[in-house]
Order: sequence, then structure tokens, then C-alpha cells
Amino acid sequence: MILDLSYNRLNGSIPDLVDGLSQLSHLILAHNNLEGKVPVQLCRLNQLQLLDLSNNNLHGLIPPCFDNTTLHESYSNGSSLKPFETSFLVKNIYIYREKKILEIFEFTTKNIAYTYQGRVVSYLSGLDLSCNKLICHISPQIGNLTRIQTLNLSHNDLIGTIPSTFSNLKHIESLDLSYNQLNGKIPLQLVELNTLAVFSVAHNNLSGKIPEWTAQFATFSESSYEGNHFLCGLPLPICRSPVTMLKASTTNKEMII
Repeated sequence: MILDLSYNRLNGSIPDLVDGLSQLSHLILAHNNLEGKVPVQLCRLNQLQLLDLSNNNLHGLIPPCFDNTTLHESYSNGSSLKPFETSFLVKNIYIYREKKILEIFEFTTKNIAYTYQGRVVSYLSGLDLSCNKLICHISPQIGNLTRIQTLNLSHNDLIGTIPSTFSNLKHIESLDLSYNQLNGKIPLQLVELNTLAVFSVAHNNLSGKIPEWTAQFATFSESSYEGNHFLCGLPLPICRSPVTMLKASTTNKEMII
């Protein structure tokens, strides 16, 4: 059973869809004006294979039943796969429950065809919860999604620190945490992410030294970090020691006098 209500300007909260829809396999509510929390009742939809809630105004915690979900990505061009050009261009990201992957996967809704051949579905994976109003800490358990390739949590109101468990995401290619309220340091362990091609923590409240400018991190420009006034280290200005900062402060006072 498929329910696609995307692009309908729906508002209000997501209703309890469990009663009468126990056989629901695909639920698409993207690009509406839905508010409130993601209902925990969705965890009771045992047949649910695909869930798309992107581009709404949802907030609160992500139901715990999705912590260990296998995540796959689909593009709506109906022909071929596209690489991740930037984290902001990654669209049509869905949540899939773990199931046996067929050699050919086809899905059509609203005259848009999603088609894959071969084993691509088994290794293309992603989670996009961007452009909502999520106000919570990032769960360290997301680090358990070891097959994930793209993670976009941008444009929310996420608080707290970036979990060091993200260093377990060994296959991740795109990580976007920009435009949130995250604080603390960028975990130094992230330099272990050798497949990371797109990275952005721009416009948060992060501070301290950026992970060592080596491997993949040597490919990221200032734009990956902009809007964090207390970050330092290449490609941003070098970090000054407390002694240097004290001397600079003293010099400035003498100049003012």
C-alpha cells in the first residue's frame, strides 16, 4: 500500500496512521507545511519500507525505532544515478527498513519513476531531515548507521555537540550539519572518514581547532566552516596560543592609551 501526499501544502501535525493502514509500505509526506513531532506510532507500521518527511516544519526527537534503520537514496530522474555534487543538491532521500534487496528495484508515484538495476541499492544510502525545526541533541546512535553515505541534518535547530561516534561512518561521502545551534569542538576523529567528499558545519556555534588539515579535510574550504567565529586552524586563520592572545591583548591596550 502506497500513500503519497507530497507537494500538497498540508498543514497541522502528522495523524496517527496506524489504525486501518497496517499494510502501508510507502509513506511520502515531503514538501508540505506539517508541524509537530514525528509520531512514535509510525514505529508500529511493520510493513513500512519507505518514509519521506523532508522539507516540512517538524521538530522534536526522531523516534528511536529509526536508529538502526537501513537508509537508501533515490533520484527522480527515472534513468541513471547521479553522484553527490553537494549536500544541498541531495534530494528525495528516503528511509528504508532493512529488507532483502532485489536485483531490480522500481517505484513509480505521481508519474515519477524511480528505477535501479543491479546492486546499487545495497550501497547507496542516505538520511535527509533538513529544513525542519528539529530541536534536540544529535543522538550518538546515528554513528551506528555504518552503511550510510550521506547525512543531511542542516537547517534545523539542533543543539549540543557533534557526536564523536560519527567517526564510525566509514562509508559517508556527504555530511551536512550546517545552520544549526551546535556548539563545542569538531571531533578530531572525523579525520578518519576517508570517503568524505562534502562536509559542512557552517553557521553554528562551534569553537576550537579544526581537525588536522590532512586527507579529506585538506580538501575542504573556508565555506565548510563559515559562521563559526571561534573556530581556527587551516583553512581558517591559525589558532593562537593563550600566551600569544595575551600579548596581543596587551599590545592593543597600549595602542589605545
